[in-house]
Amino acid sequence: MKYSVNWVMWRAFIKHTTCLECATRNGRIFSYDDLIRIGEPQLHPNCGCRLERIEAIQAGMATALGANGADWWIKYLNKLPDYYIDRNAAMQTGWNPFGGNLREVLPGYMIFGGI
Repeated sequence: MKYSVNWVMWRAFIKHTTCLECATRNGRIFSYDDLIRIGEPQLHPNCGCRLERIEAIQAGMATALGANGADWWIKYLNKLPDYYIDRNAAMQTGWNPFGGNLREVLPGYMIFGGI
């Protein structure tokens, strides 16, 4: 198993005495550059936070789509695949965010830009 050399996940020990700062960072992913700016775990006395290494996945291996997956496209082509459509364009084709009709209106498409 390979691990990322650039990214780590913040893990807080959540209990009734956990501070707001640690609780809001729990589960978030940070670059090592971020940690220089915001600080590493042990922010305060009795801090139970730690950093977890994140498994590195080779581009094109994150989904069964391989070289047609978004991870491969972003790494090698610097854009999302053609089957991604933004929210406004999807709504113009008749997609209703509350109607659950994405598969009927846009079969094979995925929406980006927040749903």
